[in-house]
Amino acid sequence: MTSTITVHNIDPGVKSWVDSQAHYCGVLMDEFVYSLIHEYCAKDNDRIKPSESFKLYFDIKHGVGPDTTRTLRLQDGRTP
Repeated sequence: MTSTITVHNIDPGVKSWVDSQAHYCGVLMDEFVYSLIHEYCAKDNDRIKPSESFKLYFDIKHGVGPDTTRTLRLQDGRTP
C-alpha cells in the first residue's frame, strides 16, 4: 500500500534539516520522515491509555465501583 502526504508551508530550515538527516542516513527524505513517524507511533503505543490511567485512581480498590455506588452521594445529598 502506498500513501502520499504533502506538507505545505514547511519551514525551509526544517526541510533542510530533514534533507541533511536523510542524506546522512543514506535514505530519501520520504523514507526518513516515514521512519520518524513510525518511531513516534511506536513510542505512543507504550503510553498509558486514558482509561488505564483512570483505573489507577478510580476503581473498586480505591473505593469507586459497583460495590460502592450505593454509598456515593452528590454534593446536594442525593445519591446517583
